[in-house]
Amino acid sequence: FLSQYDLSKKMLPNYSEHVQSTITYIQENLSAGLRVEDLAKRLFISRSSLATKFRSEVGVSIGKYIDDQLMTAALLRVGRTHDSIQDISRELGFVDQCYFARRFKQFHGVTPTEHRRRKQI
Repeated sequence: FLSQYDLSKKMLPNYSEHVQSTITYIQENLSAGLRVEDLAKRLFISRSSLATKFRSEVGVSIGKYIDDQLMTAALLRVGRTHDSIQDISRELGFVDQCYFARRFKQFHGVTPTEHRRRKQI
């Protein structure tokens, strides 16, 4: 995943301060409830300025980056823990477990339960 966005630790210094701060905040506070408006307010810049900077430097929108981070975290948690799907869903900020499962399947092609079953084989 990191290589997809060229986010290895040695590459982060090439990002502007705003983009670096945004990436760090997202990684430390990963949740489905993160919003571009809130991220921009933290940095005291406009939503559109942050969105434009982020897309030009990272290559994807902030929303897509957050979704990818969420679904990567979900995949790892479902495959590597025995936590319930509901708990994982809630920890990642999803209000509805069914919506979480639907988003998981869109990204990974299988439901969280199917993924867990395959990992156990």
